[in-house]
Amino acid sequence: MTTYVKLRGVRGSTPTPYPNFLKTGGNTPCLELFDQGQRVIFDAGTGITALGYDIIKDPNCFEFKLFMTHYHWDHIQGLPFFIPAFLKDYQIHIYGPAQSNKQLKEIISKQMQPPYFPVETETWLANIQYYQAQKTIELSTGTKITPFPVHHPGATFGYRIETKNKVLVFIPDNELLFINKKATEQLENCQNSQEYEWMQKLMAEEQQKSIKYFRDADHLIHDAQYTPDDYKTKQGWGHSCFVDTVKVAMKAEVKHLYLYHMDPSYDDDKVDQLERDAQQIVQQNNYQMICEIARENTIIYL
Repeated sequence: MTTYVKLRGVRGSTPTPYPNFLKTGGNTPCLELFDQGQRVIFDAGTGITALGYDIIKDPNCFEFKLFMTHYHWDHIQGLPFFIPAFLKDYQIHIYGPAQSNKQLKEIISKQMQPPYFPVETETWLANIQYYQAQKTIELSTGTKITPFPVHHPGATFGYRIETKNKVLVFIPDNELLFINKKATEQLENCQNSQEYEWMQKLMAEEQQKSIKYFRDADHLIHDAQYTPDDYKTKQGWGHSCFVDTVKVAMKAEVKHLYLYHMDPSYDDDKVDQLERDAQQIVQQNNYQMICEIARENTIIYL
């Protein structure tokens, strides 16, 4: 049977349901892995709502896993409207960064407590189990899903998905040059050449840590929220400039890069220009990597 990933939501920070934004997509992060008949979901932004309707139409899907990268609004705001959670026939296994299974349950339930929402998770009828994501999970199909930490405010994961034939890495929120802001300030204040060399080495080592989980990936879906101009005023916010994403992906020898988590202020024209600029960087470096915008409803076959 076919294995593929479908991008159910690609927009960062907030939904953009406007005509001149929908070529890229207006829903916030959600990724669906369809693996030889099994469904696995990553993140629960508004994109999970339509996915829920598809699930209840599927006579063979009554149990599935949901992996959370973190719990900022744009990654959980679809959960209160996820129909399978309200139906007793379903069994849902939720994984995410947390100190315990109990803490994960508390995190998920908070956004649906008054005064934020009128219906609490106690009204969910599905059999829902919560798991602290801390090690590789292997599906019955043989596919492996591995969580790993990334640079974003609060505990945040990326996920490496390894099938029999391909490797896909999903990192929706990550500031690749997180270390550079503080390191650059320290470099300016270095007292001698030895200290300067040590800081340069630290920066290089930190970048290697960032890319080890997606080195040689067949497909990388990675945060590229900002243009260079916007990134100047938003360093430390936990998102990457698309230029940095492209350059680091080339260093990691990624085969196919999808620029993800587009800023909600970027309409389709601006996103299209961003894509052309990114592709030009690849061409100027004589690299063979395919580079494109992650657009809603894109299907990636694995």
